[in-house]
Amino acid sequence: MPPKPPRPDLTQLSDTDKDRLIDVLFARMDALEAKLGMNSQNSSKPPSSDGLAKKQKTSSLRGKSGKAVGGQPGHKGSTLKRVAEPTSTKDYPPPSHCNRCHSALALEQAQVLERRQVFDVPAMSFEVVEHRVYTVVCACGQRHDSVFPAAVGDLAQYGPNVRALGVHLTQGQMLPYARAAELIGEMTGLSVSPATLLAWVGEASLALQGTADLIARQLHHAPVLCADESGLRVDGKLHWMHVAATAELTWYGMHAKRGLDAIVAHGILPNASAFWCMIAGPLLETRRWPACLVQCRISFENCRYAAGSDLRPAMADRP
Repeated sequence: MPPKPPRPDLTQLSDTDKDRLIDVLFARMDALEAKLGMNSQNSSKPPSSDGLAKKQKTSSLRGKSGKAVGGQPGHKGSTLKRVAEPTSTKDYPPPSHCNRCHSALALEQAQVLERRQVFDVPAMSFEVVEHRVYTVVCACGQRHDSVFPAAVGDLAQYGPNVRALGVHLTQGQMLPYARAAELIGEMTGLSVSPATLLAWVGEASLALQGTADLIARQLHHAPVLCADESGLRVDGKLHWMHVAATAELTWYGMHAKRGLDAIVAHGILPNASAFWCMIAGPLLETRRWPACLVQCRISFENCRYAAGSDLRPAMADRP
């Protein structure tokens, strides 16, 4: 950085020199303010450089159709419909006597006038199933003991259904652990701590690791691959959620960095198709955005070629 010029002695400057100095300072201030306000919307900076401070601006790409608001004629709705076999019935018989002559009514001859159905979920409550093993001694003196199943290993433990509910609420519905534990308690009356939910998620992760590895291996050899990254907070620090996907498979991985370092660490994309390599080169290594647009055009042509051929797309020369 070049050294700053010495500050002029304002008492020695003429009015003209002072006006010229004020104009220079205003120009520098405008340049600095413009630089601080640069983002992917008003400069050539990539969108990923905006971080979590980026203001989300959503707008619909749909134009006016000229149709009336609401369901269109001929549209099949999804109104709740009655079922042929209800779970249970609740009858409301007529009065036992006529309200005019006060004679007894033959209620056994009453016929159903109308049916209405109410759909609801039953009130939830946990159940406790006690597992027992037995011992018996043969006449010869040999003792025989039955054994518990492998899934029943503690004197008191949570069952698979509530474990699955806890994992679904925290990982599928993205609820915080404390709120998920509170919801399980309110729904079932079962007390579960956030730490227990965290342990269940770890167990589910280990159980699904084989499936995740299989998805990663298939994506690793995919001829064409889509990939992206998005910022998120981990312990108050900016991390990156990476995704690699095809039409049938999706893989997620978190890393403290974005770009090529994380891609190499995850081990899925570096040896993928030439389609990925063409995008990765200028985009992640040199940040040459005009060259990237050219590569996107080449990638599109190779993608079309790969879609109609069993061969891998050819590697294009980088500009």
